[in-house]
Amino acid sequence: PAANRWPVSYCPAMRPPGHPILRLTSIVVGFCVGLAGVVGIVGLSTRSASLEPGRSKLDTLSVVEERIALLTSPGQDGDTLRIAFMGDSTADPPARIDSLPFRLDERLRSWQPEGPPAEVYSLAAPALGSVTYHFLAPDIIAAEPDLIVWQVAFAHTNSYWLRGNTHHEFAGQLSILDLADLALLPIHHLDLSADDLLEYKLLMAPGLRSLWAWTVEEQSRVQKARNALEKGLVGEESIGPELGFGRMEALNQNGRQLVRIEGRARFAGKRAIHQQGEGLRGLRPDHVVARILGKTLALFRDAEIPVVIYLNPINIEYLRSIGVVDEDLLRTSVETYRSVAAEYGATFIDFHDALPDASFVDAQGHFHRTEAFDAAGRMIDRIQPAVTNELDRIVRRRASAQSLPSSQSGR
Repeated sequence: PAANRWPVSYCPAMRPPGHPILRLTSIVVGFCVGLAGVVGIVGLSTRSASLEPGRSKLDTLSVVEERIALLTSPGQDGDTLRIAFMGDSTADPPARIDSLPFRLDERLRSWQPEGPPAEVYSLAAPALGSVTYHFLAPDIIAAEPDLIVWQVAFAHTNSYWLRGNTHHEFAGQLSILDLADLALLPIHHLDLSADDLLEYKLLMAPGLRSLWAWTVEEQSRVQKARNALEKGLVGEESIGPELGFGRMEALNQNGRQLVRIEGRARFAGKRAIHQQGEGLRGLRPDHVVARILGKTLALFRDAEIPVVIYLNPINIEYLRSIGVVDEDLLRTSVETYRSVAAEYGATFIDFHDALPDASFVDAQGHFHRTEAFDAAGRMIDRIQPAVTNELDRIVRRRASAQSLPSSQSGR
């Protein structure tokens, strides 16, 4: 009955606008807001997807989470000193003989025969750079490693890496306060905005993460289906104009960017400069990567976790041979990393010119072992003393903490 209905005026905030223009405006605004949200989600999933169905940067996140879980395993011996090794695929390639975490772990087996053992846990994965590890820092700190070895690289500052290789979804691991702090930085250089950070925080929530993973997987399938459709429309044997011109331009571009030296690829000219990002242009302390590196080191320092940082080798021999190195700018970049590390109490090791051209197997900077030169071994020769120095400090600190109660009780 009409008498039992709630009057429209019982909740003024829910009353629709009376004027038709206002009502239409509210509908349009609501539609635009909803559409913007949908477009944003599609955009994020497109950026996160790959051409292989079921594969995305979320897969890398799952791998790193599994490795952090191993680091935090309750079954670990309480006396074992645990070392977290962070870096990209150059630090931990598939070949174990070239894996720095594996080689360091081997060296540390004979570190202190009478003391506590030390184990190295690799948290390295392809395309993980300084920015991504900032997103993962809270999880790493929660694992309570005794020491961190961290690879930084000039390549992590190039625009492609920051916009394409940086795992933006990992930002959802940060707290709201950390996200707000991050949003104050020039994150547009990372192809991020404040609303992106909030959306990733929402999408990484336990209840939505599986749905987000499914969305990214389906977006990957759509992209692969689109490629197949484009090929199918012009026939198996024929190549349409767009595909033909696109492939020709790709071949020409590769031809301009790559050269081969004794069967090994190298970037040419401007592309070689671009690959090293700000490293050859003079990385400054106010660059977004340097500032985020400092914020991450501050978190580790506050958690009382010592850090050994090493600057990844670049093919300086080849770069100098093609005349793209400005020594003053290069020195500025190295000193920026050194000063940021020193500011937050981290040990810094500079490897930028440590390896000869023959050690580099490809243009991306992956190195390998040759008959004449053991690249990984040369680097471990310098990393190990810095690590053992930190481990010695930790052991002394533990011994001091254990003796303090007994000395106080004897008074």
